[in-house]
Amino acid sequence: AFDHNDGSDLDQQCLENVDVYFKLQHRHDGYGAPDKVFPAGYVTRLMLVYRHWCRWRRLRSRSVRPQEVFGRFRLEQSAEIRRRAIELLRRDPRIDFRGGTELVRNSWYLRELAHAGVCVDLPGNGSFCYRLIECMALGCCIVGPPHTSRMPVPLRSGVELVNCREDLSDLADVCARYSEDHAAAAAIGGAAAAYFDAHLHPQRLVSYYVETVRASRSA
Repeated sequence: AFDHNDGSDLDQQCLENVDVYFKLQHRHDGYGAPDKVFPAGYVTRLMLVYRHWCRWRRLRSRSVRPQEVFGRFRLEQSAEIRRRAIELLRRDPRIDFRGGTELVRNSWYLRELAHAGVCVDLPGNGSFCYRLIECMALGCCIVGPPHTSRMPVPLRSGVELVNCREDLSDLADVCARYSEDHAAAAAIGGAAAAYFDAHLHPQRLVSYYVETVRASRSA
C-alpha cells in the first residue's frame, strides 16, 4: 500500500491487510511492530519538474541571482507559519525577498525557483510539501524548519538543506547568511540536486519500492 495522506498516522485497517506499507509522511521515530511500514520518499504534483528537470537545472546554473531569497506559498495550508515567514523576510533589510502568496503559472513559479539564491521551504498539510522536491530537483539552496517526517535516506541539515529553528526565530539570519555566502549556497544546492538524482527521481523511487518489497518477501 502507498499512503499519501498528509497526516503521520497510519490506516490501521489497510495496514492489517498488506505485507508492505509505504508512508509518504513517515514519522521520524517510526511505527514499531509490525515492521512493515517504510518511508516512501516524496513527490511533486508538477509534471513539468519530472519532464524538464534538466532544463530547469541548466537555467538555474546560468541565471541564478545569489542575493535573492524566494518563497511563494498558498495560505490554504499552514497559514500562520507561512505568513510569519513572509513577514520576517520582507521586513529584514539584509534580504532581497521575492515571492509572496499570489498564485502564478507553474512555469513562472519554476523560473522563480531557478533564479533564487535561497529558497524557503515550509510545511503544507504535512511536514513535507511539493516545494521541497521541486527545489531539490532544480538544485536550490533550501532553508526551512526541521521536518517531522523522514525520507528513506535521511536529509542532513548543512548538507542537502539548511534548517532554521522550528519557531523561525533565526530564519532571516540563516537566509541572509546563505544569500551572502554564494559558495556555501551553491554547495547546498549541488548536494540537494545529487540527492534528488539518487533517491527522489521517479526511476530511483520505483527501484527502491521494488527492492523493499523483494526484501520483505525474502525475509
